[in-house]
Amino acid sequence: MNRTRAIVRVLWGLAAVAALLIPAVGGTLLDGMPLDSPVDAILIGMAVPVLFALDRSVFDKTVARILVSTLLVTKVAAAALLAPQGFCTTFRTDGPVRGPVEAIEFDEPAGLMRSWDVRAHWGAGTPACSAITRRDYATRLDFPAWFVNLVESANPPRHELNLDMRGIVTVSESGRLAFGTLPEMRPSLTADDALTMAGDGRVEASLTPGSHRVELRARVSGGEWRVVPSWNGQSLWSSALVTRVAPSSIDVALWRVLPMEGALLSLALIGYWFVVALRASPLDRASIGWLALASLAAVFFAWVPMLARFAPLAIGVVIVASVARRNNVTPPAATWLIAVPWLVFAGALAARHVGEFSLYTRGNDWLTYQISAYRIYLYGFWLEAGEKLFYYQPLYRWIAGALHLAFGDSSAGELFWDGACLTIGALLAFSISKPMVGAQAAVVISMTTLAVFTLTPIWYLIGRGLAEISAAGFAWAAALLLSRARTSGLAAVIGAGVFAVLAFYARLNQMLFAGALLVFLLPLETPSRALRHPAALLRSIRASHIAAYVAVLATGVALLALRAWFYTGQPSVFAGTSFGLNHTGLAPSTLLSLPVWRSVSHSLFAEMIVNEVFDPRGLLVYAGCVAAALALLQVPVFSRIPLVASVSVIGALAGALVAHAHGYPGRFSVHLVPLATTSAMLAALTALSRWHARARRHAPSAVAATGAPQATSAR
Repeated sequence: MNRTRAIVRVLWGLAAVAALLIPAVGGTLLDGMPLDSPVDAILIGMAVPVLFALDRSVFDKTVARILVSTLLVTKVAAAALLAPQGFCTTFRTDGPVRGPVEAIEFDEPAGLMRSWDVRAHWGAGTPACSAITRRDYATRLDFPAWFVNLVESANPPRHELNLDMRGIVTVSESGRLAFGTLPEMRPSLTADDALTMAGDGRVEASLTPGSHRVELRARVSGGEWRVVPSWNGQSLWSSALVTRVAPSSIDVALWRVLPMEGALLSLALIGYWFVVALRASPLDRASIGWLALASLAAVFFAWVPMLARFAPLAIGVVIVASVARRNNVTPPAATWLIAVPWLVFAGALAARHVGEFSLYTRGNDWLTYQISAYRIYLYGFWLEAGEKLFYYQPLYRWIAGALHLAFGDSSAGELFWDGACLTIGALLAFSISKPMVGAQAAVVISMTTLAVFTLTPIWYLIGRGLAEISAAGFAWAAALLLSRARTSGLAAVIGAGVFAVLAFYARLNQMLFAGALLVFLLPLETPSRALRHPAALLRSIRASHIAAYVAVLATGVALLALRAWFYTGQPSVFAGTSFGLNHTGLAPSTLLSLPVWRSVSHSLFAEMIVNEVFDPRGLLVYAGCVAAALALLQVPVFSRIPLVASVSVIGALAGALVAHAHGYPGRFSVHLVPLATTSAMLAALTALSRWHARARRHAPSAVAATGAPQATSAR
C-alpha cells in the first residue's frame, strides 16, 4: 500500500470519528459527545477506536465515504435548522469556591459549577448552563456532577448545591408534566409563571397544546438525588419536544426526524465498518469463531466481579486453542487474537460505569489529576494546567480531561484507555518473542503478560486515574515503532521519539527508560550473546536513526524546561517536582553510603516483585529481571534471550535507582511487566528446549547400555 493511500485512509478515518463525536442538536441515541449512554460509549467510544486501529481499508470504498459525508451534512444541517434540544441545567454553590483544592489553585467566584458536557461549555469563559439534560437522572451518580469531587474537597467544603433545570416544553395535546424527585430536595416547578410545590418530591403541572416555559428548582446535598421527568406517564424525552429556546415550526416538524436520521447513519457507518474490517481481517472463519468465543468469555468474566481478574487466563485458553491449529500466526492476526478479546473485556468493565460520575477519595493523586484536568478544559488554563511547576506528573491531566470531554462526567473512558495501553504491552511481548520461539508460544507469552497485569496489584490501578499505565503504553508504542524502523524508515523513528517523550511527560522517572529503548533499533532476533561483538552491533544500526530519536527526546526535555522557565525563570525539568521527596539519595557523593544503598535495594526489589513487600504473584516478573541480568552477563542459556528484552528490562529498572514512592503498590512496575515476563518465559523455554534435546541425545545410548530392543511402531 502506497503512502498516499494510507494518508487518505487516515484522514477519512479521522473525519468519521469527528462525525460520530460531534454533538447532535437532539436525540438520546448515538448523538455524539458526551458519550453518556452505554450504546454510545460502547459503539462510538470503544468500538470505533478499535476499528480505526485494526482496519481503515473501509474508506477505500465509496459507501463509507458517502456515509461519513452524509452524517456530517446531517449534523450541520440540524444545527443550522433546529433549536438545541434539552434542558439547560445549572448547579450553583451558595458562595464562591476558592483556594487550593488538593494542592491545585482554584477560583469560581460565582459558584457556578461546570459539568463535563461539551454541549454546554468547554474552555475559557462563563457558561450559561452547567450541562444539557436529555436523559433521566435516577440516582445521584447519574447526574452530570463530577464537580462534587471538587466542592466537597474545597476549604470550606460545599455540601449543598442549588439545582436549576429550565427550558421550553412543546406538546401537541393537553396533559400532565411531572418531575419525579425526592422530598429532601425540596423541589419547585414553574410552568408559564405558575409555581407548584410538593412535599412528597413529585411536582406536576397541567399543560395545554403548545410551547411552555418550564423551570425546576431543587436543593441537593450529600444524600441521594433524583430527577425523572415524564409527560402523561411516559418518558418526557420521547413524548414531547424539549428545547432551550422557543422552537420554530421547523423544530416541531423535524425534532424526531433529523436526530433519528443521524442515529441511523451513525449505526450504518459503524456496522459497515465492522463488516468490512472483519472481511479484511487476516483470520479464517474458524479463527473468527474462536475470537467470538474468547470475546464472550471476556464479557462473562468482566461482569462477574469475583472472576474478573482471571479473565486473561480464560481468554488465553481459547486463543491458544485457536493458534494451535495454525501453522503460522502473522503479527496482524496476532493483533486481532490478542487485542480484540482483551479490549472487549476492558470495554465490558468500563460499560458498567458509563453515565455515572466517580467519587474520588481525598488526598490521592487521582483526585489531583482530575481537578487539574477540570481547570485545563473547563476554565481554559491550557498551559498552566493547575500547577506552574509540576509537583505531580505533567501529562496525565490532559489525557484525563480529553477522555472526560468524550465520555462526560463518567470515568469509563479512563478505564478503557488503560486497557488499550496494556494491550500495547501484550503486543510488544508477542513481537519480542515470536522470532525466537514462534507465533504459538509468543501468543502464550503475550496472554501471560495480561494475566500478570490482572493478578498482581497492578489490577487496582486500571481505571483509577493514575499516570503509570499511560506512561507505559507510550513507552511500549515507542519500542514497537523503533523495531519497525528498518522497514518504515525515519518516520517510525520520529514517531517513536514522540511517544517516548509522552512517556517521559506522563511519568518523569521514565527518562532513563526512554533512552534505553534505543536498543529496539536492533533486529528483534539479536540474542544477548551478540554483546560479545559490540562493533557488529553498532554497524547494524543506522546512525541517522539514533540521531533522530535522541534529537526528539532532547527537544521534549527542552520544551518541558522551557515551560518551567516561562513561569519561574528557572529552566529546569525537575524544578518543583516530587523528585526531592522520592529521591533514593543515590548520587556520586553517596556511592559508599549504606543507608542510601538500603533505600536503592528496596526500590529495586519493590519494582521487581510488583509490590512493596514480598508478593508471590510478582515472582515471574522478578525472575525475568534476574534472567535479563544473567543474559547481559553472558551466562549460558540466558544469553540466548533477545538483546532488546534484556537491555530494556535493565533500562526499565534504572529509574528505581534514583526515585521511589511507597504509595499505590505496583505503580512503578507497570512498564517493566511485558519485558520481564517475556525474558522469564523465554529463558524457561530455552532451558526446557536444551533439556529436551539433551534427553533425546542420551536416550539411544541408554537403550544400548541396557540391551533392550527398540520399540517399533504398530501398523
